[in-house]
Amino acid sequence: MIASSTLTLFARKSGQRAFSAANKNTALDPRHSKIIVLGAGFSGLVASSYIPKISNVKNFEIRMFDPTVNHIYTPNLDLLPYDIKTLDQIEKPVFQLTNNAINLEFSSIASINPANNTVVTKDNREYSYDYLVLATGLKPRLDKVEGLQEALQERDDGVVSTSSVEGILKYKRKLDSLIAGDIIFYSDERTKSFGSALNQALLTDTFLRENRGPGLRNMSRLQYVTSRRTLFPSVKYSIRIQELLKNKNIEYDNYGLKLVEVDAKSKTALFRNLDSDKKVEKKYEILLVNPEYELPEALQTLADSNGDLNIHPQNLIHEQYSNILALGHCTRSNNFIPSRRSTLEQGVILAYNLRTILDSAANAKGNVAERLVRYSGVTEVPLFVDSRSILPVRIDPKLPDLVTKPSTVDYYKEVHILPETYFRLLSKGLWFENTGLRVPQLSTL
Repeated sequence: MIASSTLTLFARKSGQRAFSAANKNTALDPRHSKIIVLGAGFSGLVASSYIPKISNVKNFEIRMFDPTVNHIYTPNLDLLPYDIKTLDQIEKPVFQLTNNAINLEFSSIASINPANNTVVTKDNREYSYDYLVLATGLKPRLDKVEGLQEALQERDDGVVSTSSVEGILKYKRKLDSLIAGDIIFYSDERTKSFGSALNQALLTDTFLRENRGPGLRNMSRLQYVTSRRTLFPSVKYSIRIQELLKNKNIEYDNYGLKLVEVDAKSKTALFRNLDSDKKVEKKYEILLVNPEYELPEALQTLADSNGDLNIHPQNLIHEQYSNILALGHCTRSNNFIPSRRSTLEQGVILAYNLRTILDSAANAKGNVAERLVRYSGVTEVPLFVDSRSILPVRIDPKLPDLVTKPSTVDYYKEVHILPETYFRLLSKGLWFENTGLRVPQLSTL
C-alpha cells in the first residue's frame, strides 16, 4: 500500500507538494523540466527511453544529469579481465545513446530539495522539476576499509576493486602477469553487484586452467569471502553455487567475514567475524574487493532509517514525495537483488505509473493508488561458469526456484546479443525484452 501522505497528494489536484511545479512553462523558464532524471547509466537510459514511449511525456520535456560523458554497459564489465569483452565494445558516448531532444547536463547533483521540487548542481546551478526520477546507482565506500583506498591507488599493488573500470583493468594486468598465487575474492553484504566477485572467481579459475595449465592452477589458492551468512538468499541456488565452487576448487566457506583493513606492504587482509567479533588474517597475492555501497550524498535525505532509499518496492514511488520515482541499484533493499533484468522490469513499471500520475493530475481522476502497476521482484543474475556457459540465477517471488543447468545459449545471449540489443534498440526505447519491439500492455504486467 502507498503511504497515507502519498494518497493525499494523489487525491488533490492543486496546492500540493507533488504538483507544485506542474504549471511552469519550460519555454519561459529554461531551468525547469517536466521530468528530471538523475543518472545516465544503465538505469537512467532505460528510464529516459521508456518514459516517452509509454507515457505522454515528450523527449524535450526530459532533462538528464550525469557528470560522465561516456556510458558503460555495466552487465559486461566483469568480462574485461578475460578479453571476452573489450572496453571499446561496452563503452559509448552518452549523447549517441539518447534522443537528441533530451536535455543532457554533464553535471553532478549536490543536493535535492523535494519540498520545492528543485535540484542543485555542484557548481551551484538550480533546476526545478515536476517529477524527479532517481537512477543514480550507488556510491562505493572504499573509505570504510582501512588502507584500501591507498592500496588501490598503487598501480603495481595486488589490491583491486570491482567498483570502477580502472579497478577491473588493474585486475586484468595483475592476472596477466600472475603465474600462481593466493587470490581472495571479497564481496560485501551491502555491495551493488551481487554476482561480481563470484563471476571473477569462476572466470579466474577458467583463465588459469586455460592459460597456465592445471598444474599451476592447482598451485593457486582461490578463496571466495563474503560478509553474508549464505552464498545466495535462495537455498536451492546456494547449494548449486556451492557445487560449482567445489568442482573448481574454490574455497567458499568463509561466511560472515567483514573486510576491515588492508595492509598492502605485508599483503595481508584483516577480516572481522560478524558472529564472534574475532579478527581473521588472510595473506594474498591479489585481493579483489567488491565493496560496500551506499546512496550518493544527494539522495541520503530521501533515505529510510536503514540508509536505503525510501521507495515503495513495488510501485517505485517515494513514500513521502509522490512526484519522486526511482529504479535500478539505488532502489536496493535487504530483500531485493538488483540486476539488468530487474532494471528493465522496473523501467516499464515506472513509466506506466508516471503516466497514471500525470493522467490523474491533468484530469482530476481519483483512486490513483488502485491503478498503479506493481513490480513483482523478478530478477536474474548471470553467473559465468566458464568462458562458454553461464548459470542464470532467476528469482521470481511468485514461483518456486527452478535451478537450471549452465547454458551455452544463455552465455551467447548475455555476451553477444543483449549488449547489441541494448546499444542499438533498448537505449532508444525500441526494445522491451519480454515483448520485443512491442510496448508492453498493462494487461501483461
